[in-house]
Amino acid sequence: MNALMENKLVAGTIVAVLLFVGLFGVWKMINGTTSTSTDTNQPVIDLKVTNDDWQKGSASASATLVEYSDFQCPACKAYAPLVEAFADKNKDKVRLVYRHFPLQQHKNALPASLFAEAAGMQGKFFEMHDKLFEGQSEWDKVSDPEKVFIKYAEELKLDIAKLKADAASQKAKDSVNQDMASGNSAGVQATPTFFMNGKKIVSPQSLEDFEKLLQ
Repeated sequence: MNALMENKLVAGTIVAVLLFVGLFGVWKMINGTTSTSTDTNQPVIDLKVTNDDWQKGSASASATLVEYSDFQCPACKAYAPLVEAFADKNKDKVRLVYRHFPLQQHKNALPASLFAEAAGMQGKFFEMHDKLFEGQSEWDKVSDPEKVFIKYAEELKLDIAKLKADAASQKAKDSVNQDMASGNSAGVQATPTFFMNGKKIVSPQSLEDFEKLLQ
C-alpha cells in the first residue's frame, strides 16, 4: 500500500468516527437521554413523595430514588431492567418512585402513561410499566397504540372496559400532569432523569454505579 492510499484510509477512518459521534449526539438529543452533569454541588430538591406516587420498596427506606421517565424513550427502556434490578436487590434500603415525563417528540408516550395509570387503578401499574418497555418497538411508531395497550391489559387479566374509561379519565390526566409539573419544577429536561434523596445524580451506567449511590 502506497503512502497516498494509507493517508486516504486514515482520513476515511477519522471521518467515519466523527460521523458516528455526531450521529450519536443527535440521537441522544432526539430521544431525550439523560444529562451526564458532574456537578457535585447540586441542591437537594423537595420532590414531595406521597402515597399517590407509584413506588416500590419500603416507605421507611433510607434512600428514595425518583425516576422521571417516558415510556417511548429508548434510553428509558434500556435503563428499566437496570433500575428494577437495583430496586429489587436493595428493596429494604431503597424506595423507587416512578414519575411520568412524556416528551413532546414522542407522540405515543402520553397515551402509554395514561394506560399505565389506568392499569395502576387496578393494582397493576408496574406490570403494565414492564410490558410497555419490553414491547416498546411494537407500539412506539403506530398511529393507534391503544390496540397494543389493550393486548397487554388482556395478558394482565385487567377489566378492559374499566381500563379504557380510566385511561380517558380526568384522574389519569391529572396524575400525569402532576408528575410533569413536579419534573419541570425540579429542572427535568430529558429522560430518564434520576434523583436520589432529592439530589439529581449523574447517569449511572451499571448496577455497580447505582450501588455506589447508596454509599
